[in-house]
Amino acid sequence: MKKLRTAVLAVLLLLFLIISCSPPPEAAAPPEFTLVAVGDVMLDGLTSARLRHYDPGYPFAASAPLLKEGELVFANLECPISRRGEAASKPYTFCADPLAVDALTAAGINLVSLANNHILDYGADALEDTFELLEERGIAYAGAGRNEEEARKGVFLEINGVKTAVLAYSGIFKHGYPAWRAGPDNAGTLFYPEKEQFSADIRKAGQWADVVVVSLHWGDEYTYEVNEEQRETGRLAVESGADLVLGHHSHTPQGIEIYKGKPIVYSLGNFLFYPFTKTFCNESFILQASVGKNGVAEMRLLPVLLGDSQPYPATGPEAARLRSLITGLLDQCGTAWETDGDQIIVRW
Repeated sequence: MKKLRTAVLAVLLLLFLIISCSPPPEAAAPPEFTLVAVGDVMLDGLTSARLRHYDPGYPFAASAPLLKEGELVFANLECPISRRGEAASKPYTFCADPLAVDALTAAGINLVSLANNHILDYGADALEDTFELLEERGIAYAGAGRNEEEARKGVFLEINGVKTAVLAYSGIFKHGYPAWRAGPDNAGTLFYPEKEQFSADIRKAGQWADVVVVSLHWGDEYTYEVNEEQRETGRLAVESGADLVLGHHSHTPQGIEIYKGKPIVYSLGNFLFYPFTKTFCNESFILQASVGKNGVAEMRLLPVLLGDSQPYPATGPEAARLRSLITGLLDQCGTAWETDGDQIIVRW
């Protein structure tokens, strides 16, 4: 019996030594996901021709591996997708063939903004077709709906434990307002110059979400310069509860301001568009952000060029030139940065 007690004590002592010498369990990593965002994606014109000649994977073949690094992959969809409707009376109208939606899924794009100055180029029927095609492919959309109530719902997702809301709005350009505005009984889009409603939508989204992302189609075209309306609206979005503002429309990259600790990306630039004769319209970047319950923790920018309806990561001298351009735009906004190879890390 004495030997048994001795053996038991020896075993207990051994277990104590094992436990006391073991490293403490690692604390669970805080909830986080990766957001990848790009600017204007327009699937009509030359892109449609390339899709018919090649396959849905062609437009994003060079960029899809980078896009797919995100759990949430965002783009501004700068056209309806449909075979119905008549072109609006305006200088430029776009409407992509339904086969183009497969290019989005091939790229891993799973969230688009529909709040822009081309989404109703071919009327309500084409917009309705766009809703249906996106829904069939499991691509979420914000900024438009079959009526105003639906449009204002935005997108609400829980990603890796982070409750995320995405809202989208367009500016008032030469064509579209108020005819394109979503109403009680008509499909349409949303406009941020309705400031009280805009601010109320963001505050409401923040009641549920840990993180609120706001997409804004705004600013002047063909310029790196940020205008005063952009500054006022971006800051209002943050003051209303936005954790990240994603801008587009200028066809060029623009700077990033850190306002009250929250990034305002003034323009993501073009991403997939017909090749412009203006060089600066073919310069862009992919944004990659680490997002947690407290907002954006890190933001990286990867310079890209649009190519022949096939955006690709810039390398060598092209990457150096674009890094210089983008960091100069960050400097104009007083935003800190550093480089990591071809990537630019935004600091705040």
